[in-house]
Amino acid sequence: MSSPAPPLCSSSSTASPIKTWHRANCHCGTVRYHVFLPALAGVANPHPVMSCNCSLCTRNGYLNVYPQRHEMLVQIHHHHDIPGEESSQVLLPESVPGSETLRSATEEILGYYHVYGGALGRENEHVFCKLCGSSLWVDAKGGEEMAKQTRKEGEEDIVAVNVRMFQDINVQDLKLQFANGRTWDPQYKI
Repeated sequence: MSSPAPPLCSSSSTASPIKTWHRANCHCGTVRYHVFLPALAGVANPHPVMSCNCSLCTRNGYLNVYPQRHEMLVQIHHHHDIPGEESSQVLLPESVPGSETLRSATEEILGYYHVYGGALGRENEHVFCKLCGSSLWVDAKGGEEMAKQTRKEGEEDIVAVNVRMFQDINVQDLKLQFANGRTWDPQYKI
């Protein structure tokens, strides 16, 4: 059973595009989340999605959007052996990604891969589901350069969220912007 979109208290100006909750989940459905963003498709001026050709984005198939951390709500669904019965734990937006609350509550479910460098020149934390391997989001640690084309000035506490996990999104309908991540230091070498 899908849960309703969570409420969000937000001030909005008439110049800002109308935002809505986008539902997303990993392949196995254990990690489910909502992201508050403008429309990504089906409107005259859809919100852009970043397609980067760096080694990690290419290998994981990332197509990212960059909401502020507080515009994301994560739910972890713990499955039981009893057919038709499932319990879920809702984690508050403040516990999405990078917090110790999220880490301790989901140690057996969420995996973290750390990469240093790229456009940000600092460590990025790539988060994935340990059960099915889905690449979910990147904690861009405030990501100044990576998202500057798709966010407003001053929005620093962002998360790079993989749109491929969103429900009811067709990649061919997205407005893609391209980043040449292969040129960022340190260069990827094996």
